[in-house]
Amino acid sequence: MPTAAEDVTAVVLNWKDTERTTRCIASLLGPGGPGEVILVDNESEGLLRGLSDRFPPGKVRLIESRQNLGFAAGINFGLAARRPGTRYLLVINNDAELLPGCLPALLVAACQDPRAGLFAPVVLNSDGSVQSAGERFWPLAASVRAVRPGYHPDYLTFACVLVPVSTLEQIGMLDEGFFMYWEDVEYGMRCRRQGLRLAVVPDALVRHELSASHGKASRWIDLYSMMGLAVLARRMGGTAYAGLGWRLLLRLGKRLAQGDLVACRFVLRGLALGMFPPHPVGHIGVNRLRNGPVPSDETGAA
Repeated sequence: MPTAAEDVTAVVLNWKDTERTTRCIASLLGPGGPGEVILVDNESEGLLRGLSDRFPPGKVRLIESRQNLGFAAGINFGLAARRPGTRYLLVINNDAELLPGCLPALLVAACQDPRAGLFAPVVLNSDGSVQSAGERFWPLAASVRAVRPGYHPDYLTFACVLVPVSTLEQIGMLDEGFFMYWEDVEYGMRCRRQGLRLAVVPDALVRHELSASHGKASRWIDLYSMMGLAVLARRMGGTAYAGLGWRLLLRLGKRLAQGDLVACRFVLRGLALGMFPPHPVGHIGVNRLRNGPVPSDETGAA
């Protein structure tokens, strides 16, 4: 029997962004949206405790984390909290909004293609241009490119993705060695290695405010991205190490050209955290660094 949209559980991760999170949940709980939203409040300050009162009873379940879990562990926290019998989970960024008909279109595709492991909508920028419709990963350059016609994507952005629970049971959850960035690339390629296709659904649309948190933590973004690339290179091996070296040189060269030596230190710290992690769970190493003597007054995003 096909799953109805109201039988789907959505997982949303918040980090100090009540306004966008509220808009995201409002878009989810419109017609054709999921039956429940699990809201994980990362590094919670208690500001979202009254949010569920704005929506119908039982629709929003808040889970607070006192520490910053990052993206991978934060999303996993929500995925693990699903109710027994759940068949599909919709992971969506708090700075994204579900457009009408999106979830039903994803579910139709999932029912028609049970061999696919993930289903993604077309992700749009605020101006309506396409931000993502599936990408391929090029290890030698450590870069991603849009999928050409006739090719299947290597990964689907977790800005919004429908995850069958059967995929979680076969593949596992997100790799918590990552903190933020590149974990969706690793997950997509893990699915591909296990013989699961990745499907983009053209009739399903989501609007995503790209990189809403970047302005809060630009140097930390450098750290998280380089850390994620290093973890990805360790997971993949081979030419991925060459790509990591290339991206390291590019990132350092750019920051040196800007005269930002502190940013260079963040890049190198990210490389060290990814290559020689003090703990296999990425957010533990990151939080040790964030709580120590860091050469910046910025706070880290997730």
